[in-house]
Amino acid sequence: MGRATSSRSDRAPRWRLAGPGLLVFALALLLRVLFWQATSDSGWSYSACYKGDAPVWLAWAEAIQDSRPFEVGLPVRPPGAAWLIATLWNGRESGFILLKLAWCVLGALAAWLFYRAARRSFGPGPGLVTGLACAASTGLMQLSTSLNNETPYLVLVAATLWLQEEALGDPARRRGRALAAWSALHAAACLVRVEHALFFGMALAYGIFRVWRRAITAKRAPRDAWRPALRAAVLSLAVFALALLPWHLHAWSAVARFNHEPLPADPATEALHRRIESTLAHIRWEPAAEAELETMPGATRRLARMFVAGTVGVRGRTTVTASDLAVLEEAFGTRPEPLSAFPFVAVYGGLNFHLANNPKARGGFGRAPLEDPPPLAGGADRYPLALVRGLPRAGRARALFRHGARLWDLPGPAQGDHCRAGTPARLAARPPNRGPVARRLRARSPAVASPRLVGGGALQPRAPTGGSGDRGAPPADRI
Repeated sequence: MGRATSSRSDRAPRWRLAGPGLLVFALALLLRVLFWQATSDSGWSYSACYKGDAPVWLAWAEAIQDSRPFEVGLPVRPPGAAWLIATLWNGRESGFILLKLAWCVLGALAAWLFYRAARRSFGPGPGLVTGLACAASTGLMQLSTSLNNETPYLVLVAATLWLQEEALGDPARRRGRALAAWSALHAAACLVRVEHALFFGMALAYGIFRVWRRAITAKRAPRDAWRPALRAAVLSLAVFALALLPWHLHAWSAVARFNHEPLPADPATEALHRRIESTLAHIRWEPAAEAELETMPGATRRLARMFVAGTVGVRGRTTVTASDLAVLEEAFGTRPEPLSAFPFVAVYGGLNFHLANNPKARGGFGRAPLEDPPPLAGGADRYPLALVRGLPRAGRARALFRHGARLWDLPGPAQGDHCRAGTPARLAARPPNRGPVARRLRARSPAVASPRLVGGGALQPRAPTGGSGDRGAPPADRI
């Protein structure tokens, strides 16, 4: 980045810089507010044109405000959008007005920052065209009226582009503080969208190459030319890593708990588990079977134990051998595996990649690969009847257990068709993943709903209680 025009434009009077920038910001904000107020979705938490994961971010923000774990406390998604919403939101639907106004301001700020970045690199004319294009972009206006992570992410990206020249450009203008701020902004962007790490790597490599080329142009010895480039790379990577360290320590400890400890249960669920275990107390486990069970994540062992023991009992036996744990593969087409101990920011990357890159994906992100029925090898009558009703589909189980996001709750798709509570019901005793593997509709609901016990220790799911449904969703007759 950077041309001779950038240095001339930066020496221009302040009013010549501020005037077009204020025009871009004011126009962008005006268009976004008018678009927001002119559409029928003005009172919703998202735009009718783009819903995305808005209900998920609101549910997570509410959990943050209430100091409750969200999605079992695991780092399923990057936390940036949820943190921002939790900071600005009052926790009630009346707060959507302030949130959407803040998103409109952020959208206008992104347009202004893109203007400044383009002006610095290409001059006033291209900069103004860029700013006006961003201000009037229909797609960016839609994003600015939906409480998703794209708009905060664009602000951070535009800010890094604006600082790029000062951080890694002309040596006469390069400053260590600018490089530190540039790296910290990239780290913040990763907390909003994990894949931004790839852009940071490319931007840093390009910037370091420019630093080296400038040193060569200054007729330094090749060995000396690498020194400023190496110093810049070390400083940038150190700031980037340190900015992400607090979240990583939290995320890695949550993954360690999932892998090694049983999941805490509310009193009703714990009482239910104890009744099931007492029903299955006559089922004996061989030491080899116990050892095989220990290879599974700690949070799933208790549920897997109940499922395997129940299946062995249905088949008329009283002893569980190591080979009996294959019933998980027979029923689900897969089995629980520990999560990676040190994920980068979030653990949903593998699952999303699978959903977008498989034979059943139709050119985009979809849920079709998750809809295969469970194998139920040997027939449904070889498994506890109620658990058979609640088994996840085979594709969903494979995606959860074999593509990096082995969780109870499947993250919803980008299109966001997951915003209603109670469908399907959560099943606390459904192994090997607690809760619905296929919760299509995302909303406020308890971390684990209590299933009720029916005859013979069988389990039947029921809809969660206490949820309020989709926060800010339109009435049914308006959809």
